[in-house]
Order: sequence, then structure tokens, then C-alpha cells
Amino acid sequence: MAILRFAIVYGLSDKMSFDLVMNDMTLSFYKTGMIKVTRPRTQVRLVAHVTYITRAIMTVMEAEREEVCSEVFNIDSNEQNYQIYETS
Repeated sequence: MAILRFAIVYGLSDKMSFDLVMNDMTLSFYKTGMIKVTRPRTQVRLVAHVTYITRAIMTVMEAEREEVCSEVFNIDSNEQNYQIYETS
């Protein structure tokens, strides 16, 4: 068995969850043309698009058992590590 640890997943969904940072900012931009930062902090959020997460799951499922058994994989994207901060 392998363990997959996911970043915050974003992407289009039939049941969007707008309490997540990325979705909340996207909704704000769609409605007002501006990105509203509602939770300014200095923490970093690791995010990954749903297609990236799906590919990671498939890669682990299709891997040889010996390669992934008892391993822990952090599923995130180095290109998508964002810090939430107030710009004004």
C-alpha cells in the first residue's frame, strides 16, 4: 500500500467549494474583476490542479508494487506553491 498526501486540489466541479482559497479568489475575480484576498496571512498553500492529481494517482496505481509499496508521496506542484498576502 502507498500513501498519497494531496495539496489543495482545484479545478472545475459540479459542486464547487468556495471556502477553498483558490476557488474563492476565482469566484471573486469572476464576479468583480478583482481578486479579493479574504484571508491575508503569510502561510504558503500548496495547490495542484485536479488533472495533476489524477495523473499522480494513475502513476502510482500503474507502478510496480515493489516500487510504491510502503512509500509516502506528497502530491503537489513546486510551480504552484503560493503565499497568501495582502497587497495593499
